[in-house]
Amino acid sequence: MSVGAIKEKLHEVRATLYEWLRDVADYPVVFAESSDPRPSEPHLVFKLFPSLVRIGGRDEHRPATEAGGSYTIISHRMMTVTITAAGWPVGQGDELDDKVEATHILTEVQLSLERPTVLESLQAIDLSVLSEGDIIDVSAVQETETEPRAVLDIILGIRFDVTDDPGIIEKVKISGALDSTFDGNFDRVIPEFEVSI
Repeated sequence: MSVGAIKEKLHEVRATLYEWLRDVADYPVVFAESSDPRPSEPHLVFKLFPSLVRIGGRDEHRPATEAGGSYTIISHRMMTVTITAAGWPVGQGDELDDKVEATHILTEVQLSLERPTVLESLQAIDLSVLSEGDIIDVSAVQETETEPRAVLDIILGIRFDVTDDPGIIEKVKISGALDSTFDGNFDRVIPEFEVSI
């Protein structure tokens, strides 16, 4: 898998996760790295951290079934998705209700990861949910009021298949000779021979 293929795979992951959040939430979903103005109404901020961390030891190598020297390397990695509920009004209505609403929508997001339809859409692009963090109240003070916010981290597993073709050894030629310290032991004589693989 080339660098371009990895970028394409991550773009597919990002698009799938965006669709999942948009379907689950009744609020707009925006990307954290977007330079567009944030919505003034309640919304979800979505950030995918594409740094891929190895899961377990070495990757799995599977030789190709057909003739040839190629084989597939199956790589299991994990990455983090952070979802923030933000944009609830500051100093309007019941502040406790707003805090509950910010954490409630993330609870809905978290619970949706148990739906078969959501899991199937993730599995279709080789994604799995490894763990979900706690929903944390990160309400921010804005001047004299508090803006209700909550955040949720999800750890995802992803699989990459990489094909390598190192070639094969077709013929080996080994030759030997007697050395000057030959002691009469013919077991030390290496005859010339060829091995075809």
